[in-house]
Amino acid sequence: MNVYLAGPMRGFKDYNFPAFYEAGEELRAMGHVVFSPAEKDNEKHGSNIFKGPSEGQDTRAESGGFNLREALAMDLTYICSTADAVCFLRGWELSKGARAESAAAIALGLRRYIQTDTGWLEVDDRGLFVTAINGSPEKLRKDVKHAKDNVPRR
Repeated sequence: MNVYLAGPMRGFKDYNFPAFYEAGEELRAMGHVVFSPAEKDNEKHGSNIFKGPSEGQDTRAESGGFNLREALAMDLTYICSTADAVCFLRGWELSKGARAESAAAIALGLRRYIQTDTGWLEVDDRGLFVTAINGSPEKLRKDVKHAKDNVPRR
């Protein structure tokens, strides 16, 4: 499955790239093709402009050539043209970009998964749980209550 990896970046040390790297590796190990915006940003701009504390990170990134409009356009193009699903890292609902990516996925009828402590749970466009992307439903059952509490409602 072609998946887009969404999650919070701004306001996190190192733009939260370590969480993107770890999740990307996990999803690839399950056989998925992963588009990670963290990896794409590093490919285009190098990793140095994204490293460091959250204070002043946008200024550092912009001075290194990063353009949010260009990045979001690339991300949404992948979602609209290639993705079969969007996988959301913990805390995604606090990210303006990830919420936009979720809206695109809902509009296109793509599958959406949220990260839990033991795997990825699929949610429908109302935030109701559908199935698990990995592991058995029994293994993930303990995460359902926690995950339900963290899915934004309309």
